[in-house]
Amino acid sequence: MKLPKKISPFPKNSNTPNKDISSKIRIINQLNDFALLEENWDSYGALRISENVIEKAISVVKNLYLKNIFIYYTAPSPSGDILLELKNKNKTIEIEISPESDITYTAFKNGDEIKAGIWIQDNEELINWFIE
Repeated sequence: MKLPKKISPFPKNSNTPNKDISSKIRIINQLNDFALLEENWDSYGALRISENVIEKAISVVKNLYLKNIFIYYTAPSPSGDILLELKNKNKTIEIEISPESDITYTAFKNGDEIKAGIWIQDNEELINWFIE
């Protein structure tokens, strides 16, 4: 498998990094690094994270950054999924990208689940709820 190229966090015409760009690049690099995980990476039989899952996760990240929504946390799961977590005050959205199914989300307010379903990139209702 060809390893992904690292993206520089520094804009070409600048001596100081843009915080937003740096954050996005850091998350994308972290997602690309998941491709380096071997089978059984957790020593409990975890599956590899497929290129397809990584590409879907990067697409979600790019779309969210266009809306000025930043990823709080990301992690691989033993079942080959990637979790993206968004936080805004007392609201959290967990987005799960799976190899063989739709991208799903669960939204929480004050730690209580309030919504769940299929993630749609331009779900204005969910995005507006989250950024309020």
